[in-house]
Amino acid sequence: VVAVEHLAHGRVDGRARLVDGRARLVDGCDLLLTRVFVLQARDFALPRKATCLAPVAEEEPRVINQAPPTRPQTQPQRPQTSPVTPTPEPEEEKPSKPKIRVLTELYGDLKVGQVVTIRNLYFRENSFDIDSKYFPVLDELYGFLKQNKNVRIEIGGHTNGLCEDIFCQQLSLSRAQSVTKYLVDKGIDSRRIVAKGYGKSHLIASDNTPYGRQKNQRVELKILSIQS
Repeated sequence: VVAVEHLAHGRVDGRARLVDGRARLVDGCDLLLTRVFVLQARDFALPRKATCLAPVAEEEPRVINQAPPTRPQTQPQRPQTSPVTPTPEPEEEKPSKPKIRVLTELYGDLKVGQVVTIRNLYFRENSFDIDSKYFPVLDELYGFLKQNKNVRIEIGGHTNGLCEDIFCQQLSLSRAQSVTKYLVDKGIDSRRIVAKGYGKSHLIASDNTPYGRQKNQRVELKILSIQS
């Protein structure tokens, strides 16, 4: 219920309505709107058709001390573990097969001046570098010298007869020195080995075929002395 109070007259008796921001009485007198009071219905009331106030929306009742919504309980998940792979039992060590001996002449009766060709040892053309695939036969020779410390040997290099004498001489000596260095680097006393180059002076096959040339460019060992 709304009542209009004029600044000079105080409380207004009668009905009024709002028109363009002014408080107008029913009989047509204009009043300056200064205050609006909410009075009881018995003091002042507007007709329902002249209502100028919008209805006030009712507030929803507040809920006090409302418990928070509970979450659905879930069972704790177990950590995933990778399957355990069983450790295989170690296999029994198989006995190693005996190495095949190439220099079979060294395991019999040795004589001073005996010459043994170092088989399974070859060089590339015009080269004195030893390929690693020929190390096994040199390791066999190293084992022989290690077990027979009373033996002195000569390592002799040979070439085929297709090149000049001076070149063949130097190449054969370089190949003999390569073999000697391999043995000394493994621990053999250098005083027990003599390196010598023979060039093409000791041909044992024809140079007309690749097979013959390969047999000529060889390395040999000679027993120089056997100390008692």
